[in-house]
Amino acid sequence: MRENEQILQKIITGQKIPLLAFVEPLLYGDYEREDFSVTEEEAFRDVKECGFDIIVGAQYCLSKNREIIIRILEQCEKQELLYLIRDNESFADKTQEEAEDYFRKMYAPFLKYRSFAGINPTDEPGYSAWEKVRKFRRAFHSVYPDKLYFVNLLQNYAPAWALPNGAENQGDLKEDTDYDFYCQSYIKQAKPQFFCYDFYPFRGKYPVMKERYFEQLETVQKYCSKENIPIWCFLQSCAFPEFGTFARVPSYEELLWQTNTSLCYGTKGFAYFCYWIPYDDENWFGAFTDIRGNKTITYENGRLINLHIQNLEKYFLRSKVCKVFRSNEIKEYETFDSMVQAQGEVIVSCLKDAEKEYIFVVNNSFEKRTEASLCCGKEVKAVTDVCNNMRHIIANGKASVVLGKGEGKLFTVEKGN
Repeated sequence: MRENEQILQKIITGQKIPLLAFVEPLLYGDYEREDFSVTEEEAFRDVKECGFDIIVGAQYCLSKNREIIIRILEQCEKQELLYLIRDNESFADKTQEEAEDYFRKMYAPFLKYRSFAGINPTDEPGYSAWEKVRKFRRAFHSVYPDKLYFVNLLQNYAPAWALPNGAENQGDLKEDTDYDFYCQSYIKQAKPQFFCYDFYPFRGKYPVMKERYFEQLETVQKYCSKENIPIWCFLQSCAFPEFGTFARVPSYEELLWQTNTSLCYGTKGFAYFCYWIPYDDENWFGAFTDIRGNKTITYENGRLINLHIQNLEKYFLRSKVCKVFRSNEIKEYETFDSMVQAQGEVIVSCLKDAEKEYIFVVNNSFEKRTEASLCCGKEVKAVTDVCNNMRHIIANGKASVVLGKGEGKLFTVEKGN
């Protein structure tokens, strides 16, 4: 079994945090450029060297761009990458039997490519589509049970018309603002492999933030934890217009903050919007590469974030969130007596697996350093930073933690008499 086959198997079985690059690095859209700064092979090698596992097909659709998709699969094969094929046609009205026949005929030729990881059939659907999502996922998995069926959902600031009808407004249901229902009904009706969503928090001029960011994290965690559904999310990694506002290019500290706060709420998969900038447009810039394939500062920032995630994944994959402290609020999902209180501008996520307990402390600012005090339970003797193996003795029930901008530190809990 080659590397990309092993990675796909680990992702499906929950043994690896997937790292996904959205927008494939190739000639894009309806026009073909002749001024690339890199060859196709170099472009895909850059994706691999940045630490990614999967490229998510964005605008190349199977029905229109089959030959280009084959080129992408071949390049991914060379670099041991995986590719999710965009296939809007698979989401067209069909019975489950017709869908199974479609998947069997259309994708059988791709089975020779170990880079074929699954499909991306639709983006940001509304809740009117849940039955279709479930039907077509079941059809796809009845034919290809070892592949991914990737669906990305709306965020809690989506327009009221979008929640029922989707971002493309393909429905006639009345407007709705009940995002809790949107999430809960998706899990109940669609029965997904995972719950993936996109919330892009960095707006306008630094350091302006989009409202309801933590509400988004809490809502998804609440419903996914009940059904043990893995949470995946998109990280904002470029500037672009959205719903009448403008998302800015995030700094390294902002990327780190978004990653660490997402980990606090149980996120187990990360995609970036975008990897390859999709449009030669003044309103789109700052992705990992520009339209010609030149690396930007975001490429290096993203590479470091991917390393950060890889260093922590074995702890977060096998653990579950029990309690979260933020801004004098406590969200408790399961008993966790080792942490009583957090003092300072931090978010503290309390986790445990079958053997150990963990405390993940995150600076709730990407603008400045901070110092926090952890008030631990009476049985806690020490906490140890997993990244540098530094042990902190608990004195008078407290431990002090210093954090850089957006930084997070993970500690194992040591109990004793």
